[in-house]
Amino acid sequence: MKKLIYIISLFLIISCSQKSEPAAQNEVTEAYTIISDKKYHSYKRDIEVYIEKRLNEQDISKIANKIKNSSDQKFERTFISYRLRGESTDLYWARTDFSPNLKVSFLRAPNRDQIILMETSVKGEKIASWIDDGGYAIKKLILYRRGKQIFIDTFYLDGSSETSEYKEKNISGETHITPIDSNSNKEYKVITKENTLKFFDKDGVYFSLNPSH
Repeated sequence: MKKLIYIISLFLIISCSQKSEPAAQNEVTEAYTIISDKKYHSYKRDIEVYIEKRLNEQDISKIANKIKNSSDQKFERTFISYRLRGESTDLYWARTDFSPNLKVSFLRAPNRDQIILMETSVKGEKIASWIDDGGYAIKKLILYRRGKQIFIDTFYLDGSSETSEYKEKNISGETHITPIDSNSNKEYKVITKENTLKFFDKDGVYFSLNPSH
């Protein structure tokens, strides 16, 4: 009898877990509304959609492929234009073109939006992150801890990244970090209690970044 109850319980657990997977997978692909869908014989399909929020390239691609495959009719080219719901502008936010391969274009997303949406990961426990758009190349900085070591990974829009290791010291509730590498200019960084990142040299603070979310 106990064996029978165990088998039934196991069956119910597996059934519930199988039903929950599609909901997670469809969370992104359901977050759009088709405004218009124009078909020009088998040559072209032109579609406009609303999306609920800014999406990264991977999620836009998922929606684009789902819309493209929603028609049994095959087209040489499929163009999908995206508007952000609630915006009053007539300009599209993004566009995906199948001609025939998929190309994703962000038409109005500034570099800052693109790097915020860019997927990044670090090999440790994330502490804080910042967006630096004040130099020649916009970048995302992520501070994280791995064991007793502390690092900052810097990510760029072209997909490249770099890792720097730091020594840390706590002074009056703020974290002071200095590079492990040579530091001839006596530069260091301070993370405040509010997670503002301040850059110092021998003359004092010369730059600061507010935390990103």
